[in-house]
Amino acid sequence: NTLLDLENASILSNTLVERSTLDFILSNVDSAIGMINSNGDFLLVNDYFSKMLDYTKEELLELNCVDLALPKYREANIVALEEAKKYGKYLDFVKECNTKNSKIIWVNMNIYMLDSGNFLIISNDVTIEKGLEHDVNKFKDVLVEWDIFINSDTFDKVELRRMLKEYHLTLNN
Repeated sequence: NTLLDLENASILSNTLVERSTLDFILSNVDSAIGMINSNGDFLLVNDYFSKMLDYTKEELLELNCVDLALPKYREANIVALEEAKKYGKYLDFVKECNTKNSKIIWVNMNIYMLDSGNFLIISNDVTIEKGLEHDVNKFKDVLVEWDIFINSDTFDKVELRRMLKEYHLTLNN
């Protein structure tokens, strides 16, 4: 009987150590980590998830992950959950989400199916990266226009100045 008590105490101790390690990781990682059920309802979120979306943890636990996406991504979100269920994971799902303050951010989400039937989601705010990508693409388009124009028979310095001004205005918007 004493041996059984010692084994149970050891199992409980290991469980508590694992739980404290998990709590430490969830509190200190710079990624939004959460658990959702098969409907997308939040079951668990870390502090970073709250910070990223401007909701309290309690508010997030009342929300649905799918509903935070912009309407144009909701169907893709459902498909991502179905794919994660089928294959065990769905990686690099990039979408736009609404924050509590109606700000739109880009997130890159990885979804993992858990043995329990729930999903682990790990998300990062990639708004800055998406903005830079957008600017680079704008710049590439302008370079193509300039190349066509400069190599044409109708090259005009006045028109080039107009294009430069237009490009400058485009960058500032």
